[in-house]
Amino acid sequence: MSSLYNWKGYGPYDATWEPEENITDECIRMFSLPKPSLDVLVEETAKLRVAVEQHLKSKSRLPMTLFLRGDIYRYLFQGKGIH
Repeated sequence: MSSLYNWKGYGPYDATWEPEENITDECIRMFSLPKPSLDVLVEETAKLRVAVEQHLKSKSRLPMTLFLRGDIYRYLFQGKGIH
């Protein structure tokens, strides 16, 4: 199995497909079972809450775009935070 990797400091056109054996077990674990620190989790969920509240108060019917760290998203919304 291979996955697409976006490398830190490089643009999306520099992303490469890498076989699983080229990626460390630690990197795979961090992606599969993210464990953000409590401080980071609190900070990121506070940002999410503020963004949603502001959008709701604006009564806008336009779609809302949120920027959320990948590990936080997986932890909160993809069941990765449940052990």
